[in-house]
Amino acid sequence: MRTDDSNPSPPIFILSDIRSGSTLLRYILDTHPDICSPGELEIGKVCESLHWTIYSTIAKLPTAVTEEQRQEIAYAEVRRIVSDLMNSYTRARNKRIWCEKSPINVRYLSVISQVFPDAKYIFLYRNCMDVVYSKLESHKWGWWTELVPYLMRYPENFIAGLVESWIDFTKAMLTFESENPSKSFRVKYESIVYDAPRTLQPMFEFLGVEWHENLLDSVFTVRHEEGHGDVKVQYAKSIETSFIGKGSNLRRGWVLTHLLDEMNKLLEQLGYPIVGPDWDHAPSPYVNKASTAAQAECESTIGRLFTQYFPDRLREQNKHLKEINAICKIVVADSGEMWMIDMTRDGGRITPGDGKADCTITISAADLIDITSGRLNAGDIYLQGKVRIGGNIFLANRIGNLLFG
Repeated sequence: MRTDDSNPSPPIFILSDIRSGSTLLRYILDTHPDICSPGELEIGKVCESLHWTIYSTIAKLPTAVTEEQRQEIAYAEVRRIVSDLMNSYTRARNKRIWCEKSPINVRYLSVISQVFPDAKYIFLYRNCMDVVYSKLESHKWGWWTELVPYLMRYPENFIAGLVESWIDFTKAMLTFESENPSKSFRVKYESIVYDAPRTLQPMFEFLGVEWHENLLDSVFTVRHEEGHGDVKVQYAKSIETSFIGKGSNLRRGWVLTHLLDEMNKLLEQLGYPIVGPDWDHAPSPYVNKASTAAQAECESTIGRLFTQYFPDRLREQNKHLKEINAICKIVVADSGEMWMIDMTRDGGRITPGDGKADCTITISAADLIDITSGRLNAGDIYLQGKVRIGGNIFLANRIGNLLFG
């Protein structure tokens, strides 16, 4: 391993929106014997502050005659200060390349590129609806400062504000990536989760370091520096798939029309499925169906619900069926199973398959099982955004009361 810093390796910047998997990626990079990646340092903000201070002092001395010379002096001095600090840290960890992962750095790409003209950039993207869901899930401990202006613009619809934030981050990243193709490597969070070796090997080749087949076995066993980032990763034992597709719990109608159009253009550009008209009543397009014993048992339980439990509920509530006189479709989001509940017939009828319905209720298998067993309250999970309603929402509420009340 080379530790001589007479010709130090270019730094690495992970560029991403908040809640896009940058902590997981920094753990992976930090596991490599040549790369150290601490918690979020917000180096872009540091560089901008240092640049202003240096430009306003030593860059104004008589040795600098032109504006271009003053800027060169300021950027060179910032480079020296930050590089000395980070290279000392890197050597102390017996490594040779440092990596910074603060999402806020996306806002400071202009100064970062001037201070570190030879830097390499990893552009980490994640599906917008999953990012929004993750931000909402994490806001119990407060909002990130950079998100506050977006939330203030949409005080009655935080989802709209968070979508707009994702749009702005993504546009800035795509613009900088297109302007610096030789320094850029694009990766998607979903690709890391579902196919890490095939995704990460070319990334390490781009960074100019050797790919180690057993690196992923050590990500969650070696010690990483603590620091700001996703706390959940600290307690993980493997790369988890359960965080993908949660954004499908968010209703399409919460995304304002002008934001929906912009978001879908960017999703399409990045190779994601768009949030189309069927979003509220179709299975999540982001979740791969797992063929495990647990999944098989879950499907068996779901089958019994629709062939035994719900028919019993219809018989118990038979006098109310004529008042409803409608057809409801229930979509089990994670399996794609669909069941039609026809209350226009005497006694009601439940059949598997797709069809035309007055309303559609989309829910995960686990939540459906927990509601019918009494472990969850249907109203609570609706307010949490875990149930999606398509069609007549008032009718869906009446049917929900009949089936789950």
